[in-house]
Amino acid sequence: LFVLVLKADGHVSEAELQAVSRALRDEHGEAAVKKLQEKLDADALPNTKDACAALVDMPPDDREMLLHSLFIAGYSDNQYGLPEQKALREIATELEIDDATYDRLQQESLEEHNRRMRLVRSGTGLLAAGAILAMFIVTATFLKAVLFGLILAYFFLPVAQRLSRSFINNGLAAKCYSGLGLLFAPFRLII
Repeated sequence: LFVLVLKADGHVSEAELQAVSRALRDEHGEAAVKKLQEKLDADALPNTKDACAALVDMPPDDREMLLHSLFIAGYSDNQYGLPEQKALREIATELEIDDATYDRLQQESLEEHNRRMRLVRSGTGLLAAGAILAMFIVTATFLKAVLFGLILAYFFLPVAQRLSRSFINNGLAAKCYSGLGLLFAPFRLII
């Protein structure tokens, strides 16, 4: 039945396949996912009457849960069109689910899908905000050293230029340096 819903519009999107595979894996294990993939790869579509005939004996709650899962599969690619609606209506008829229950399950599934999409969108926004915040933190961490260096250069560059001019022109700095040289002259002789 999942294959009928997934292939109803002519192509199976990656989002549909992931949603159905995840649900089948959680409920029935990896073997069910392999079987789904085999049926999807086959060219022939399963017969709706034959597939539903074995499920009519299920309790009504289980049939409703199955139809709910099929609706979720139909909504998973954000394109719930007429082909999916026709396929799901046919499945509901074969599963002997009345119109009121069908409409209720369709509405519940749509609300659940919309809630999930809002959560995904808000999670995406939260992720983007976290990435921007991380970028600012990293930038501030490394930029702090650069800014501190620029501030030091701004204040000490004039001092360095003044000292260099003093050395070149035999100013006060040059005399202090030569005075230190005279002070250490006896130690130079010993060395």
